[in-house]
Amino acid sequence: MNRPTGIVFLLVSALLTIPASAQTVTGKVVGIADGDTLTLLTPERTQLKVRLDGIDAPENGQEFSAASKRALSDLTAGKTVTLQVSGTDRYQRTLGTVFADGQNVNLAMVRAGFAWHYVKYSDDPDLAAAESAARAESRGLWAGFNPIAPWDYRAIKKKPQTATGGHWLNSSSGVRHNTSCRWYGQTSRGRACGPDEGRPCGICGG
Repeated sequence: MNRPTGIVFLLVSALLTIPASAQTVTGKVVGIADGDTLTLLTPERTQLKVRLDGIDAPENGQEFSAASKRALSDLTAGKTVTLQVSGTDRYQRTLGTVFADGQNVNLAMVRAGFAWHYVKYSDDPDLAAAESAARAESRGLWAGFNPIAPWDYRAIKKKPQTATGGHWLNSSSGVRHNTSCRWYGQTSRGRACGPDEGRPCGICGG
């Protein structure tokens, strides 16, 4: 897979100011786990596992997961960044928004097409607009065929779907798959369907 290019150009509009009232932490990024998780080393030599708030990047094993991780690395690895803390998740990771070189990294990842706006936990209009723009211009993962959201991918792995009949409709995308397709029965939002419902899959022909 080719290394993402033109990231800096795409991220110019992600420049934002950190609110003075927010709880902030400054430190050096010493590790990148994936496209939405990094490790921050504070001046006190404490390592913080940071989950970028409001976004969700492809899971390891998903298409574009490596590209998403590289994009976050390009933006933050080895840099001194500022973290605007918003809370803690159930895995005890620090939730927040990261700013590097004056850019909102969370927003930049979505704008460049290497993460989704995590709508289950965020109603941020800037993230929503960034995803819409990335989709419209086929940036990053949106250049792929029928990208599956990470939350759907996790649900599939946790509880695989079963299907009967000759066709399966992905209710999220409206794409129809036949029994020869790798996506047949493998979407958490889907159902058995007729041969004329939805749009035919570009791989199996539906």
